[in-house]
Amino acid sequence: MTWNQPEVVFQSKHVLALTKPFGMPSQRDPSGDESLLDWATKMLGREPHLLHRLDRPTGGLQLFGKTKHGTRTVSRQFEQKLVQKTYLAVTSGEEEPPSRLEHFIGKLPGKNFVRAYDNPVRRAKKALTEVEVAERKGDLWLLRLRPATGRRHQLRAQLRTCKHSILGDQKYGKTSPLEYPGIALWAATLIFEDPKEGTVELEAPIPEVDPWRNFMKGQIQD
Repeated sequence: MTWNQPEVVFQSKHVLALTKPFGMPSQRDPSGDESLLDWATKMLGREPHLLHRLDRPTGGLQLFGKTKHGTRTVSRQFEQKLVQKTYLAVTSGEEEPPSRLEHFIGKLPGKNFVRAYDNPVRRAKKALTEVEVAERKGDLWLLRLRPATGRRHQLRAQLRTCKHSILGDQKYGKTSPLEYPGIALWAATLIFEDPKEGTVELEAPIPEVDPWRNFMKGQIQD
């Protein structure tokens, strides 16, 4: 799996699934850099609908609606939390992280930064993530993350709070930059219902670049 260019993982009449490279914006932003939406538009010859968004530093699976029916159907699944998502993260930590992360995510006023609180605070929203250790190499951990909620920067903030900052994430941890323009967070699997094809299970193997090379290639499923 490459990390520096989009790849088509799945395409039906109604839905398109791509892998987003680390460092590429999901949609157009003030930087003017080509976004995954731009890339998909050129590929299809028309603009699809972005069904969900990944942070710019994050790579992995991203869905687009190609038709009004497909967009409406899958958007409803996201709203009802029926889409199953799994992320992989490489972190550094001394102790094994908790198997369940439960916090309240609140955005700091005037900043593109959130904090994960143990107790409710004003305007903070509950965030839940299931954590499983996929593999460990010394003080490096390959974690399988299953978020039950979709708060802004949820995984990054929650892992920071439990002292397992994602490698390369200088916003939420004191880590060094990686050799690619992003962090060690990868949207690895998606399960959803395509209006025509039925249940679709997608998997994007981990990229062949450090720090992912430290771990077994493609170790995603249980």
